[in-house]
Amino acid sequence: DYPRIRKIADEIGALILADISHPAGLIATGLLSDPLQHCHIVTTTTHKTLRGPRGGVIMMGKNFDNPYGSYVTAVMERSTAEQAGLQPFDYIYGIDEYRTGRDQNLTDILRKYDIGENATLHFIRKGEYVKSQVTFGDRDKARSISKSGCDDPFLGVQQSMSNRLDEGVQVQVIEESTAFAAGLQDGDAITKINGYPILDWEDLSTAVDAMYVGEEAVLEYQRNGKRLEGTAIVQSDCARKRSGNRYMNLNFDDLRVNIFGERKDKDNQRSRNAENMELHLRDISTSEVREINRELELELPAKNDLPVKKLRMEMNQGMNMYQLTFTLDRIGDTKVRVHNNSGRQIYAYDLGGFQGDFSDEIDLARNGPGDYYLTIEQDEQAFVQKIKLTKI
Repeated sequence: DYPRIRKIADEIGALILADISHPAGLIATGLLSDPLQHCHIVTTTTHKTLRGPRGGVIMMGKNFDNPYGSYVTAVMERSTAEQAGLQPFDYIYGIDEYRTGRDQNLTDILRKYDIGENATLHFIRKGEYVKSQVTFGDRDKARSISKSGCDDPFLGVQQSMSNRLDEGVQVQVIEESTAFAAGLQDGDAITKINGYPILDWEDLSTAVDAMYVGEEAVLEYQRNGKRLEGTAIVQSDCARKRSGNRYMNLNFDDLRVNIFGERKDKDNQRSRNAENMELHLRDISTSEVREINRELELELPAKNDLPVKKLRMEMNQGMNMYQLTFTLDRIGDTKVRVHNNSGRQIYAYDLGGFQGDFSDEIDLARNGPGDYYLTIEQDEQAFVQKIKLTKI
C-alpha cells in the first residue's frame, strides 16, 4: 500500500526506500502495485524475477529533488543565466553530464568550462525538469538589474516576531500596500507568492524582487489554520512614498547570484537595517550541534577541532553589512558556510586550497534577527560557531 506509506512519510518528514528485488517481475507485469510514483528511492536486482544478468538498479523518484543544487534568486542582464531563460526559484542541479552532489557544487562544475563553450543546463521549474542550451559568456559583461523607486515593487510586510511556524513566514501588514490590498492582516503567514513556496525571508526576498509594478500578484496565506488566497496589483515604492505612508518597508536588498557562480552586490539603492542589529558569536557544544542537526535536518560537523585565529564579525559601516574575518595557519581545501534558523544555507564560499587571512562581507540583516550557524571546514577538520543577531 505505497500511497498510504507515502502519506505517513510526508506527515513526519521521512523518505521511503523500497527494495523490490523479489517482486520486481510481478510489478513490471502490473500484477502488483508500482512503487515508483510513491517512493523516493527504489532498488532492485536484475537477475531474480526480472530474469536478467546479475546486477542492481537504484532509482530516484522524479518528485524528489537533488538536495545539492542551487536556487536562482535573481538573473543578471547579459549573463549566461539570462540567455538560458532562468527565472527566480529555478533550481539548477547539473550541466551536461555533471550533477551537483555532496562532493561538488555548482561552482565546482562551472570551473570545468571556459568562455565560448557550449553546454546543456539542467534545472527544475515548478516541479518540471527543464533543459536549456547555453554558451558561456564573459562574466565582466554581465550586470545587475537595477530598479528605480517607481519600478521597485512594494509588498508592504514587516517581519513578525511571533512564534516560529512550520510553514510560511508570519508578517505584519502595512496599510495601503500590495499585501493589504490582497486581504492580508497582521499575524497571517504567507505560504506562497505567485505559486512559489515561501519557506523563509530569503524566499520572500526573491519573490518580491521577481515582481513587476502593475502586474497582478497572487498571495497564498494561512490565518488561524485556514488557507486563504488573495490577489492585488503590485504597487511601487515611490507610489507608497507619495501616498504619505510613514511606515518603513522591510527591504529585500538581495545579493545577486549569476550562472558564473559569483556573488555580485546589487546597486545599493535601498537602505538595509544592519545598523539596528546587534551580533554576538559564541561557542557551540557537540550536543547542541547534534540537536540542531536533528531539528533543522542539517549536517553541521559535530567536532570542533580546526584552529581558527582572529575570528571577528563586525559591522562594515561603508557597506552596511557584516565583515567576517579569520586566519588559518595551514593550507587545505577550505569551505565557509552560514545557515539560518530555518536550515537554509544563506552564504557559501569555497576557497579551494587556502591559507592565511580571510575577509568577506555577509548580509545577515536581510534575513532578520535570530540564530545563525557559521561553519569553517578545512580538509577533515571543522570549526562551528553560533551567531546570534538581535534587534536593538
